[in-house]
Amino acid sequence: MPRLVDILGIGKSGLFASQIGISTSGHNIANVNTKNYTRQRVSYEANPPEILRDGQLGQGVALESISRALDIFLEKQIVSQRSALGEFSSQEGALKQVQMVFNENSGISIASEMDKFFNSWRDLSNQPADMNQRLEVLNSAENLTTAFHKQYGQIFDTQLNLNADIEDKVAELNSLSQEISELNKKIVGTEFLPSNANDLRDKLDADIKRIAEIVQINVFHDEKGFTNIQLANGAPLVTGADFNTLTVSPSPTSGFLQIYHQRPNGVETDVTDDLVSGELAGIVYVRDQTLEGYKSTLDQLAFNFATEVNAIHQIGYNLDNATNIDFFNNLVGVTGAARDIDLSIDVLDQPNAISASLEIDLIGNTVTGNNENALALADLQNQLNMGNQTFNEYYRNLIYRVGSDVSDNENYIALETSKKEQLDSFRESISGVSIDEEMTNIIQFQRSFEAASKVIKTTDQMLQVVLSLKD
Repeated sequence: MPRLVDILGIGKSGLFASQIGISTSGHNIANVNTKNYTRQRVSYEANPPEILRDGQLGQGVALESISRALDIFLEKQIVSQRSALGEFSSQEGALKQVQMVFNENSGISIASEMDKFFNSWRDLSNQPADMNQRLEVLNSAENLTTAFHKQYGQIFDTQLNLNADIEDKVAELNSLSQEISELNKKIVGTEFLPSNANDLRDKLDADIKRIAEIVQINVFHDEKGFTNIQLANGAPLVTGADFNTLTVSPSPTSGFLQIYHQRPNGVETDVTDDLVSGELAGIVYVRDQTLEGYKSTLDQLAFNFATEVNAIHQIGYNLDNATNIDFFNNLVGVTGAARDIDLSIDVLDQPNAISASLEIDLIGNTVTGNNENALALADLQNQLNMGNQTFNEYYRNLIYRVGSDVSDNENYIALETSKKEQLDSFRESISGVSIDEEMTNIIQFQRSFEAASKVIKTTDQMLQVVLSLKD
């Protein structure tokens, strides 16, 4: 036989359960516009029953948990996808900057300057001894070398500017790692009570997603409740309440920043080449591979151009009756050729030194009316000196490559952004707050509260009747 006081306890448990439900729904509604908030839901369980001779008698309801509405597998997908989007997004700015460098309408163009250079030799062939035409050859050559220097320098400057981006990303990642280690301590301390640290875990998840945008990571949870984070190569970033940092240091050869993983004991490991996705990996790749590739192509063009021009110019004769004269300076190798190409000291500001003739007379004087060498140099314009391509074709293929890289990057960003939006939409359907749903829950909890109040009120009346029997 249930005691009336037990029935009061059952009613009280119902009141408490309804209050918790209304409070949780109210918390959800209050955070409907809060970024990274995860809807919370209440779970109940029946209190242990009272064992009677004829069976079991229920003892009301108890709060089981207030948990986050979360799909763990979906969250892992979101973290992984953030790294892919971060990689391509971080490359966009640098690629578009370089695309402007190769814009034919933006200023000096190597293609047009090469055309002017060859045309100046063609014009000189009409008047081989004319000083104005010779000065025009020198002027067009200087404009061409300036174009090489400018494009090479702008690419290099873009690479250097990416160093600042790397420093910013590393500093942000270190700050997030420290914050996650502190959140770990708070979460484990809170859930030890026991209690669910839902809002703290929302903050933790937001930090993890931001780190995943910066660098690809592996995330796992240990038996103590700590969230541990590693780089893709296994190097630990956060282990329980401790965290490691990344540092940067310039390469002694290139001057570009390298990224190191630093342990608490000070031991550093170069992880630059181990970054496979995320913003840092994207920046390093576009700096060390894409932009470096553009520079190498320019270097090869400048080296071959100078080498071929010099080879023909050396066999000609200038107005001072000299031969074997380099037109461009002697480049020591392909690397840095676009940066270093210049007029040789033998022809700089010396129009007489231009070797337009292939003929000398009987006493060794240059036949000034001969134009064969000038024509040979002009004919370089249409020769396949870059494999199976002319100089202009080779350069225009580079321009096409830059444009193609920009276009591909935009397509990758659009694809990954679409994936992000789909995943975010899926998450919102599971973890987002619906005002209509919460209002329905509040009405349901309100009715439960009213019913539980009725149970208490009725039981109180029954008690009053029992107490009146003593009179």
